Amino acid sequence: MTALAQACFWTSAALAAHAVIGYPLWVALAGRFTRREVRRGAVTPSVDIVIPVHDGEAEIAEKLRNCLELEYPEAQRTVWVISDGSTDRTSAIAEAFRDQGVRCLAIPERVGKVAAQNRLVPRLSAEIVVFTDVSIRVRPDALRLLVSNFADPVVGVVSCRDQVLARTGSGNGEGLYIRYDMAVRRYTTRVGSLIGVTGGFYGVRRELTRGGWDPSYPPDFHAALCAIENGYRAAEDERVLAFYPTAPSHAREFERKVRTMSRGMWALWGHRRLLNPLRYGWTALHLIHYKLLRWLMPYLLLALYLSTAWLASWAPLPYLPLWLAQTTLVLLGCLGLAGTGRARPLGPLTRGPAFVVLFNLALLLSWRNLVVGRRFVVWEPTPRS
Repeated sequence: MTALAQACFWTSAALAAHAVIGYPLWVALAGRFTRREVRRGAVTPSVDIVIPVHDGEAEIAEKLRNCLELEYPEAQRTVWVISDGSTDRTSAIAEAFRDQGVRCLAIPERVGKVAAQNRLVPRLSAEIVVFTDVSIRVRPDALRLLVSNFADPVVGVVSCRDQVLARTGSGNGEGLYIRYDMAVRRYTTRVGSLIGVTGGFYGVRRELTRGGWDPSYPPDFHAALCAIENGYRAAEDERVLAFYPTAPSHAREFERKVRTMSRGMWALWGHRRLLNPLRYGWTALHLIHYKLLRWLMPYLLLALYLSTAWLASWAPLPYLPLWLAQTTLVLLGCLGLAGTGRARPLGPLTRGPAFVVLFNLALLLSWRNLVVGRRFVVWEPTPRS
């Protein structure tokens, strides 16, 4: 039994460390020696900017002004608002911008973000479709820089880079995680193709949108996988920044993570043929190591914790201090989550552990959703304004 516990301890510890540290370091090292550059150029293809929104009257006017300030030939740019069953003034506000090149498709019933996009896609005629969220803000040069990547005929999808605007006193750890994820993406795009793009502001060749996308898949992840399956690559442009605030609370962030992780798992299941390294090489390795293995993290950590507890009763050194350290981190994480709604947050000591606990609880619930067949097509967007 002790030998089995030791094997469980070292296996789970090695896999967890590899997913969080080892594989990203390997990608970073490979990115320094292997450069698959994107051949950018000063091109101005026709562009449709698509903004799906539900009950967004508080943000849509500012979002449209942000889009209309983009440095791009007006004759080559059309801004589309998809009002997904909005019950407020979203559609009316969008229609007020018609003279400035804004078009609005108002869908009477609520169908969900991706299903709403699918209804608009057959009407689009531009060469490039740029999808963006109503809460996202970009700089005036964002569209011009993003589109320059499509001068490379191999590029099918282009991602921006997230820039989190943390709320005062929020400190939920999301910003640190985003910086970590963006660092991995920077090197991933150097050695091959991204397997997922930033959903706030990204561009897609129109042929990749034909036929619509599965409404239960996250469009940013699905777009990258579709590009790979069709012989393109998904790339990131570090110069293009998408600014957005963090979620207002751990509770809202938890809801968002469960939804996005669940949808991501369904998308990977739908594209499971990409997990074959003999056919898809680098893409399969990245999906296995950085997606699938990371999604298995709660089970790895649980195996590590239980095996450490068993071994601590057999050999206090070094296992007892390791078990106490794990227990302390879990308790700090729970305290951090419990203190979210207080006027005075508990501080940076609990910030990281709280985010780790939240992340893994969301993963456990996402696995349950996959097993029981629960899909997310319509949901309430996380308020970020």
